[in-house]
Amino acid sequence: MPEAIISSYVFLSDLHLASGFDPVRGSYSPQENFFYDKQFARFLKFIQRQAQEEGQVLHLVLLGDIFDFLRASSPSHPQHQYSLDASAATAVVKIEQIAAGHSVFFEALGCLLEAGFHVELMPGNHDIEMTLAAVQEKIRELVKRYGHCSDEAAVSIQFHPWIYYVPGVFYAEHGQQQHWINSFPDLPELINQDTQGRIRPPVGSHFEIYLQALRNTNGKPEDEHISSLRSLILEAVKHPTFLLRTGGAQLRFLAAMLNSVFRSSTPLENARRKSALQKILPALSSQAGLSSQTLTALAKQWRTFDLTQLLARLSKQMGKRTTGKASNYLYQSAITIHELLMYMNEQVPYYVFGHTHQPAMRPLASATPAAYYVNGGSWTGEYDSVPQPSLEQNLFRYIFITAQPGSGHVQASILAWNDSTGLSEPIFTH
Repeated sequence: MPEAIISSYVFLSDLHLASGFDPVRGSYSPQENFFYDKQFARFLKFIQRQAQEEGQVLHLVLLGDIFDFLRASSPSHPQHQYSLDASAATAVVKIEQIAAGHSVFFEALGCLLEAGFHVELMPGNHDIEMTLAAVQEKIRELVKRYGHCSDEAAVSIQFHPWIYYVPGVFYAEHGQQQHWINSFPDLPELINQDTQGRIRPPVGSHFEIYLQALRNTNGKPEDEHISSLRSLILEAVKHPTFLLRTGGAQLRFLAAMLNSVFRSSTPLENARRKSALQKILPALSSQAGLSSQTLTALAKQWRTFDLTQLLARLSKQMGKRTTGKASNYLYQSAITIHELLMYMNEQVPYYVFGHTHQPAMRPLASATPAAYYVNGGSWTGEYDSVPQPSLEQNLFRYIFITAQPGSGHVQASILAWNDSTGLSEPIFTH
């Protein structure tokens, strides 16, 4: 591959691969949401060919919630019976299941690496297990196994446990740390390879399993699953026996909420987290390319669980049907982060997030020079809170950023790759 003068970054997020296709049973896992492995492989060939033709150094950035550990089967206890075993041993078994059910996906990653390009992985709230050293090592092993790539290629996979920052180009994170119900207060301890232990999931993860348990008890077919807490409560009101049948799940979810309230508010817990952050700052600063002072300030922006906010949200949902209006919290977080980086003289033109499943490219208010919030939504478009009628089933969204070293020229777009034509179509461009 000729030496490139331009770097290109392709961001995909929120694919949610679960246990996939089981050739023994001849069917997909009941919890599977991703059925596009072959399309993904063709897409990687497309961006690889494009980079080679244009002489670019290509970085594929998988921006969190790529794997869905909450939907993968648990070897310790049936996941649908409200299991949140997030130990390293269970996480390794789950990623093996995911790879076995999505071998074409892992093969495509290996082919891209073998061609000399880069693969960067970031955790989201559904695959926070990627912060664990054992899971990172297993992913490299699985890409090598299914992708038939060399040791050198597999080892080159990079993991960014929180932030991916390229000076003058972009700041990227999945976004769960900006979301009070999905934030991991213990993230510093997970990043620290010397103190890694069992993951303590946030309320959002418990809520995911809670919904699965209630849906399973309801006994409806997959395409008739109850999709919201509001619907579940209405179901319980209409059918009181449903509430009785799900009493165990109700109590477990209540216990998880109370535990989160305790963990998010005590001085002892706050002091422990502050100490854990200080221990990882030198290594994290070196990897992320941001000063320890900046990282400390960014960590202070993390949202913590708020019971009052949860009750207010529930009350609002019960009072009226949701309108599907796009959430604004990540955009506001991007503004805050940009102002902080401006103060530290480390600002960039693009702030890239996933998590919301809502595509957007918006200028940050009062940013001078201009800066943008960029979110590609889900790659498949199937999880959007706001439907995108312009997107057909064979279109797959991604963020594309190009940067030319030394020139200061940086450009970002949100594109939709058309699997039928093999071409990309612009959605948002700056």
